[in-house]
Amino acid sequence: MEKISREEALEKGLKFYFTGIPCRKGGVAERYAKTGACRCQLCKDALKERQNTEWHREKFRANAKQYYWNNTEECKRKAKKYRKENPDKVREYKRRWIEENKERHMEYFEQYRKNNPDKISKYYKKYYEKNKHEYARRCKEYRERINKVTPQWYDPSKAKDLYDLADKLRDATGEDWDVDHIIPVKAEKVCGLHWHENLQVIPATLNRSKGNKLKYTGYLEWLQEYDRPLYSPVSLS
Repeated sequence: MEKISREEALEKGLKFYFTGIPCRKGGVAERYAKTGACRCQLCKDALKERQNTEWHREKFRANAKQYYWNNTEECKRKAKKYRKENPDKVREYKRRWIEENKERHMEYFEQYRKNNPDKISKYYKKYYEKNKHEYARRCKEYRERINKVTPQWYDPSKAKDLYDLADKLRDATGEDWDVDHIIPVKAEKVCGLHWHENLQVIPATLNRSKGNKLKYTGYLEWLQEYDRPLYSPVSLS
């Protein structure tokens, strides 16, 4: 390997240089012309060991955060370019991150719903316009599932009172309200029945975040997470 000083390497625009002099770890290898760091295996192992410490990770995150704020537009441009060139990698990374951080993802998503009701409403409207056929298919499946879990003693008149209550609350509060199954009819471990004792009226935003989870099963339990003023012309009992 040809020996060359760091100054000569910088003048020629080379990335590496080699002097043949052992580094402080005792290794003999090329060095980076820009920083002077040695590329021997001993130095690489020492660097990995330092990088695995919590102090180094915190310092790296702080430096990365500071670099982002100093070069925001450039970072956004590079990130946008990377997403455009690597859609599969980005999609796989998001999927893996959500699987590893489900609780954190749900907390962020529920908080986003509360803080951005208008954006959520626009998103659902846009999604419906693009996926009318899929929406119709799912509605059909839902009706078929409801028919299967409706008992013979089901009284439509008592359920109608709850749907009327949802309409009145919609007019009183200016937001959507849903008639929700307390025990979901499509949960992972249980299946509720479709009758008035298994129905409750809750805000549509909470119903969307609930999904098929066993949540808000207690009497008016959903009020603990409803942080907006409630003006109702009728009794909720």
